[in-house]
Amino acid sequence: MSTLIKCEERRAVEVPDCKEASPDDCHRSFHLFLPSIICGDGGDARGGGVRLVDVDRGDGSTRDDGVSLSSFDASVGTLPLVFGIHCYGCTVASIRIFVEHANSNNMVLVLPEGLHNSFNARHCCGYALENDIDDVGFLELVQSMLSEEYPFVQKRFSYAVGWSNGGEVDDAYGVSTEKDISFITPPLSDIGFMVMHAASLFRSISPISGYINFIDPALKWENASEPGKGIFLHHGSDDPFVRPGGCCNNPAMPKCCCDISADVCVTVMDVARNWALEVNDCELTDSPSSLSMEIRGKRIKCSTTTGSGCKSNTTICLHDASGHFNSPSFNEAFPFAKEND
Repeated sequence: MSTLIKCEERRAVEVPDCKEASPDDCHRSFHLFLPSIICGDGGDARGGGVRLVDVDRGDGSTRDDGVSLSSFDASVGTLPLVFGIHCYGCTVASIRIFVEHANSNNMVLVLPEGLHNSFNARHCCGYALENDIDDVGFLELVQSMLSEEYPFVQKRFSYAVGWSNGGEVDDAYGVSTEKDISFITPPLSDIGFMVMHAASLFRSISPISGYINFIDPALKWENASEPGKGIFLHHGSDDPFVRPGGCCNNPAMPKCCCDISADVCVTVMDVARNWALEVNDCELTDSPSSLSMEIRGKRIKCSTTTGSGCKSNTTICLHDASGHFNSPSFNEAFPFAKEND
């Protein structure tokens, strides 16, 4: 039996057992984009973003509206579910560039909306941080909803991509203090931090121009139920806002943007090394393999730490002459699901 599937839509959800201080914060929204492998050539351009397709959950079950779920083309298999988290101070519109990349890689894309344009990544940022909003719980709720609704989505094949400087906090107590940076378009963001903060939800993550040194103990290989977490980290070698040499209190060192600092200066290369050792259980003897390339006239040097003992790949790419607003890396970073499997 057939049912309507929307190829592109904005969904509103109610967080169950919500513990937020304001009831309004229990009403959340996200944008969902299904690829053309589901929606056909032209995808959401036809029929106002609605297509009549057959959906098969495999057990003959029905949804609450009584629509039978049967006869979906099983050859589609499982598609990667990718979350893209928008900037602090931004909207979903700022990362719609990912829609095209998700479609070309046969990925289901979710773009959640942050409350008051913010997400709570423990140290950053804005309204969500100030009100201790459970954004990790919100992302997990969306994961569960979609995996229950669609036979081509499974929670364990979830990934996340994020961008910018709120991702840079160099110890467990470092705090990113946002200044008036409205003259920069788009605003500096917390999403690099958010995807690393919520890494336990994802098979692999790809932070762009943002990183943290503190690693959640639950992610460390000796504690994790499923050891290993792929990471594909991109950073500008000349980033003046989130410096690749780290952000610290040492007055002899160059400062980062927005009063971001920590007692210990940790470089982005050390962040990748620590992730390889502590999360992916690589050995010190596992030497990174390097690859240099030039894309659109800019040199990119990537290093991947892998080996017989590594649970997953740890890849970092440094982009020359890309600064902080390293938009070319959006194209190179997005197919990270393939890079880290």
